[in-house]
Amino acid sequence: MKRKLFTLIKMHASSAITFVLIFFNYTISYAQNLTKSNPADDFWIEIETSGENYQSPVARTIDTVYAGTEHGVVMSTDTCKTWQSIGPIHCYISLLCLTDNGDLIAGCDPWYNGSIIQKWDGISWTNMYLNDYNTAKSIIQASDGSLIVGNSNGIFRFDNGIWRKTYNLSNYLLAEVESLLELDNGVILAAISNGDLYHIGILRSTDHGISWEHVGLSDTDHIVLSKNSENDVYAATDNGIFISLDSGLTWNILIDNIISYSSLIDGNDVIYVSCHKNGEEIYRTTASDNYVLDNINQGINLIGEERLSMSEDGYLFAYYKDGYFNKLYRSRESVYSEFSVELVAEPADAGFVNGSGYYLFGDRAQLNASPSNGFQFVCWINQDGDTISCDPDYRHFVTRNNLITALFDEVSDMPEFSSNSTLIWPNPVSDVLSIDGLHDNDIITIYDVTGCMVYRQSYHGNTGINMSTLNSGIYFMSVESVSGKSVLKLVKQ
Repeated sequence: MKRKLFTLIKMHASSAITFVLIFFNYTISYAQNLTKSNPADDFWIEIETSGENYQSPVARTIDTVYAGTEHGVVMSTDTCKTWQSIGPIHCYISLLCLTDNGDLIAGCDPWYNGSIIQKWDGISWTNMYLNDYNTAKSIIQASDGSLIVGNSNGIFRFDNGIWRKTYNLSNYLLAEVESLLELDNGVILAAISNGDLYHIGILRSTDHGISWEHVGLSDTDHIVLSKNSENDVYAATDNGIFISLDSGLTWNILIDNIISYSSLIDGNDVIYVSCHKNGEEIYRTTASDNYVLDNINQGINLIGEERLSMSEDGYLFAYYKDGYFNKLYRSRESVYSEFSVELVAEPADAGFVNGSGYYLFGDRAQLNASPSNGFQFVCWINQDGDTISCDPDYRHFVTRNNLITALFDEVSDMPEFSSNSTLIWPNPVSDVLSIDGLHDNDIITIYDVTGCMVYRQSYHGNTGINMSTLNSGIYFMSVESVSGKSVLKLVKQ
């Protein structure tokens, strides 16, 4: 209890000092040197800040790094060598999140800005009008497109332009939503900091954050959540690291005798954790190493509670408090080694696949599927069950370990669709694709090369399909009838 009160005092003292500092107007556009005393041995390099005070984990696309500071968001497009300020003006940034459509969402301290959530579309900032006056501590975009935000007042859900509070913490002094995580099955978990005072711990939602239930870890504090490629959940806490194999319903201790501040898991399922063990340290470990901790402190001087984040291309970032100021570090190299791409045919005897192997992040793996006699290729499906392409010769962008299935189907007795068939014409097509020889209620579906469906309709003596609105390129038309399914490659001019 004393530690919690001391943390609260420190938090308000830091906020008061920051409140004074933000009234100084300045411009961020500076060069930095990534230097260390012994580069050959250092895992970390310090990002020279020119006095800038970093406050939140970074967000990153492949080309751009965004970092939150006590004065707003800064952006770098040259691997952290130079930075520029992008706003919002006089805003203390507590967290950052990139949405599926590329918008950058920033959590702001309401002492300096009327709304705790701001959105940047690459040109300007928009106030999202969550006027709760409690700093946002965690944020995710759920799989249904809604935005889920947690703070010391509770959990809020933004959908169809409306904010709704879906869990109330306003009656729990010191408690706040420190971490949010959505699993591949759509379950969302929320970790409550200082929740051990009220026996809250982990909350679980199965309806995209609309309702919540308590599921465990009610006697732990400062919980930060992460997951691996198998959808196993890890919780870094002040009592060690716990694991859940059932989407958060039950938890077992994995690593004890540490006070953990932050953890994350990379695309190769390596766990990184910042904690207090023999002092303030950062470790990495894997299941194959029986979770034995490997110290990776080289090049970083740790003083307080560190937070970790990772860019898409595998660079680790760590920031920590040095007195009243924070410092930002980045791993010298990408921590990714190689990713495996494993291909299988379904059914197993329906065809042959090529392209399995090990690749670096960002490589284009050339995949090929060749059907056996009596079968035809349908599409490629990833381990999440999503169709990623209907092209049998497909270049896959590698960003993680992948299990990709080439789906084949038996050739039906109906006439085979081919480029010289009289059933469809012309091919290539520019405007209207004519169809002949089909039967009522046959299903016509057209996909682009990414697997995205662009047309689907039942056939009822149709005169043709209007292709004029589609972009030029390759498409695949699937025809499903009582006799089976056929697939044809189309070219749109």
